[in-house]
Amino acid sequence: MARSTQSRVHNQRLRKPTNSRKSLLPTRERRQFRSTSSLPPVLVRGDPSVKSTYLKKPGKSRRRMDVALPVPGAELRLPSLPVIRVGWRLLSGLMVLALLGCLYYLWSSTLFKVSTPVISGLQKVTRDEVNTVIRIEGEPIFTIDPMILHQEIQQAFPQMSAITVEVRLPATVTVSIHERVPVLAWRNGNDEIWIDAEGFSFPPQGENGGLVILVGDLPFTRTVTGKEEWSQIPPSLVAAILKINEQVPKKAHLIYDNAHGLGWKDAHGWTVYFGTDMTDIDMKLVMYKALIKRLNSNGVQPNFISVEYVHAPYYRVER
Repeated sequence: MARSTQSRVHNQRLRKPTNSRKSLLPTRERRQFRSTSSLPPVLVRGDPSVKSTYLKKPGKSRRRMDVALPVPGAELRLPSLPVIRVGWRLLSGLMVLALLGCLYYLWSSTLFKVSTPVISGLQKVTRDEVNTVIRIEGEPIFTIDPMILHQEIQQAFPQMSAITVEVRLPATVTVSIHERVPVLAWRNGNDEIWIDAEGFSFPPQGENGGLVILVGDLPFTRTVTGKEEWSQIPPSLVAAILKINEQVPKKAHLIYDNAHGLGWKDAHGWTVYFGTDMTDIDMKLVMYKALIKRLNSNGVQPNFISVEYVHAPYYRVER
């Protein structure tokens, strides 16, 4: 027995160097064998630790409810209902529909439609004339642009000096207008324009009762490029016209000539001009009265009198 045990130990010691030499071989020279065949799936019934996915059918999961009956061992199975899950697509679709409904309501509701704009500050122009220009009755308040309304009113009524348009919800449009007050009606042939104290010209509106009437050439050029462009005359000229009008004799009317300036046609048969420079109009009026007094004392009937130059007045008589 002892010899057999010793021989086994001796054999094992002799085999160890062989195994150690094999272990010293590089890993890349070792041959590794892997099984490429897969084992068939195994379904174990009754084992809760094994989860099988082969019995799960695609589709929506359904909830089932069993109701126990008072009879022992009896129960009632209710119909199963699918589980409905609300996703982001459905939620975004509902939001789009809600927004479309709100837009339709805002666009079609009478609550947001303008009935009649509130207009203040009118004198010669009527509200119907302004409403005919802007045409916003019955329009949704969201489609009204205050800047566009301002431009339309300014183009249609040049006599408006200040225009303010305000748009407020739900459907209120307020138009505040400062209308220029004319002081002079300037006639040139069949044309007539009105002029305010600041020299702004604009087409006549209504009756010209109480205005100073002047006949003659226009001191500016009116250009027409698709629409009439109204110019401005110097305010000093307007002030001079109003001042001379106080000195005009009865049955005489003011005139204006581009060559000789401002004057009037006297009822005694002569025409007097005071020129275009109105800085010394007071001195010219004094000179004119002195000249008329002298001509009357000498029995001279003039046809034309000019005091355009205060230091060199002259007159002409009929021949």
